Amino acid sequence: MADLGVGADLPPQQFLAAMDGYRQHPLSSHVIRSDRIVHEVQAAGANVRLICELFGLGIEAATRYTLHRPHPGLTPPA
Repeated sequence: MADLGVGADLPPQQFLAAMDGYRQHPLSSHVIRSDRIVHEVQAAGANVRLICELFGLGIEAATRYTLHRPHPGLTPPA
């Protein structure tokens, strides 16, 4: 639980109070899945076939994710 910023030795009331902040920003499964696909596209170098196989997407859907991949020669503005 250290990755959540709370210790494992907290009493139940303090643990629940610390976790209240996480409940204020619920994420839908769609958002989490889309984020995972984008991350995998960046890690796989926009390999459409790999994205299709990993996530069960069609070629057109996987291609849409790869089109939004930033060019490796460009650096984001500071």
